[in-house]
Amino acid sequence: MTLSILLHNSPSGSYTQSISSICDFVSWLESQAPAPYPANAPYTNAFNTFNTIKQDAMKWFNSIYPNCIKVLDSISFADSQITPGLDTMLSVAEQLKTDSENTALHNILIGNAQMLYTEILKIKVEGDEIETASDNFFNDINKDFMELSNTHNGLTQELQAQQNNLSSLYAKLHAIASKSCPSQGDINACKSQIENQQALVNTLTNLMGLMSKAMSMASLTLQGLTYLKNFWHLVTYDTTRCLTILNATTTDPTVALEVDVQSAQNAWKELYNIASQTLAQLPQALKQSIS
Repeated sequence: MTLSILLHNSPSGSYTQSISSICDFVSWLESQAPAPYPANAPYTNAFNTFNTIKQDAMKWFNSIYPNCIKVLDSISFADSQITPGLDTMLSVAEQLKTDSENTALHNILIGNAQMLYTEILKIKVEGDEIETASDNFFNDINKDFMELSNTHNGLTQELQAQQNNLSSLYAKLHAIASKSCPSQGDINACKSQIENQQALVNTLTNLMGLMSKAMSMASLTLQGLTYLKNFWHLVTYDTTRCLTILNATTTDPTVALEVDVQSAQNAWKELYNIASQTLAQLPQALKQSIS
């Protein structure tokens, strides 16, 4: 399966769309600073869960996203050496079909293969690092998403309980006020309890809204990360295809058949086209967000 076909069939549709959804989520998290809530399990769990996903998400702008742009730039920049080098190898491979013992041609082939191997290996190492980092980041956000879901369920139950308490207090106030000689002190005390309970319900409602939005944006982020994981997996795949052929050539130039060099050339061309198109499609705002 080629890089373009796999990416076309991946969730989120495009590199730019994937990057945007992740950047939006992380930027939103950065802007949120929920205050500590009352010290009981549902509130504390929600507060801790939100801060955990916020901390995990910071890895995106701190390292993963800048490195994504860096490797795409590296691929684009390296093309000025790699494409001419592969063209030369293809030309030499064609000549070797009729002059297989030509030492000078062997040396040209080996020299170009060694140079290209070194350049493409640098890109593969960087791509491997991003692939691993993307996998780890996906796992972190997915784990946080599941925790957000569990915490939201707990908050839902807590909200229902606190709303029931609020209803009970209103019923209590009605009962006090309905007495033939109601105590103003009892009325004021009950009103104070209602005010405190309403504040608690409002706090819980706001917190649930925050958690719901985090869950929605985290879901889109996971879709985007699935696309990126596939993207960087195929970057590794294409660079490995090139390196395998180049390594065989440096060991024995007689194995550098025209079809093999053409395969390496196609793999690089696909990789370069995807990288250059991706860089061109990224809005300037997204590029600037890493500076």
